[in-house]
Amino acid sequence: MADLKLKDLRYLVALADERHFGRAARRSFVSQPTLSAQLKKLEEYLGVQLIERQPKQITLTEAGEQIVARARRILEASDEVVTLARSHRDPLARPSDETTIGSSGERESIPVRVRDNERGLAPRLFL
Repeated sequence: MADLKLKDLRYLVALADERHFGRAARRSFVSQPTLSAQLKKLEEYLGVQLIERQPKQITLTEAGEQIVARARRILEASDEVVTLARSHRDPLARPSDETTIGSSGERESIPVRVRDNERGLAPRLFL
C-alpha cells in the first residue's frame, strides 16, 4: 500500500463498530477475506498492530483504539469536503440532511429528513 486510503479507514471503523469481521464486511459491501486482507495491509503500512484477532473475539489494541478515533474524525472531514464540493456544484443543494418535497407555489411543501440507517445500507425517510 503506497498511501493511506479512506476506504481502509472506513473498514477499520466498521470493524471497530461491529467487532465482527463478517458484519463489518457486509456493512462495507466487501467480502470478509477482502476486509481482513485490507486491514492486515493497513497494519503493515502503519507498522503497528491495530486488531487483536482471537477466536470468537475481536478487540482493538490501544493503538487501534486511538487510530479509530482519529479515523472517525478524518472520515467526517472527508464527508464535509464532499458536501462542500457538491454545494458549489449545485447551488440548490443543501449542506444538511434535510430536503423539501413539494412545490414552492401555493401548495404546502413537506419537509423530509433523510438519514442513513445504522448499517448505512439505505436511507430512511422521516415525514
